[in-house]
Amino acid sequence: MNRLSEAEALLNRALAIDERNFEPDHPNVATRLNNIAQLLHVTNRWKEAEPLMRRALAIDEKSFGPDHPNTARDICNFARLLQDTDRLAEAEPLMRRSVEIFFRFAQSTGHEYPHGQIALLNFSALCKTSGMSVGEIRTKLEQPRTAAMLDEKIFQSLLAAAGLVLQ
Repeated sequence: MNRLSEAEALLNRALAIDERNFEPDHPNVATRLNNIAQLLHVTNRWKEAEPLMRRALAIDEKSFGPDHPNTARDICNFARLLQDTDRLAEAEPLMRRSVEIFFRFAQSTGHEYPHGQIALLNFSALCKTSGMSVGEIRTKLEQPRTAAMLDEKIFQSLLAAAGLVLQ
């Protein structure tokens, strides 16, 4: 048995425990579902991962609301799966929404959310995969910045922290 199989068995066990001890739509259940889905994703078992990601997203959206960073994390994960299964047109608006939520968080708190850089990098990579130029990527990143009313100084700081230089 390889380590991934071992990890999958343990993750499924943790999910079963949480499903017994919490309501089926509890955020802890969503975390377990997301963890299993991520393992399935990285092992190219996309069809198995997708319903778990959808369920985790639905739970977190109901628990935390549509504009919470935990929901944005789930959206980003799901968009990445869509990107990896060559569903770029479906992935792009989700990735943009995720980035917008993280930008709103940064604007309202003055702090970056830990998954915000990942979302920025994923969105930028998605745009690049779609054949966009650096200027077009910058324009795409401006859309969630504008929607979130993110200060330009904070925007530049987040881009720099994510290692994105888009001049």
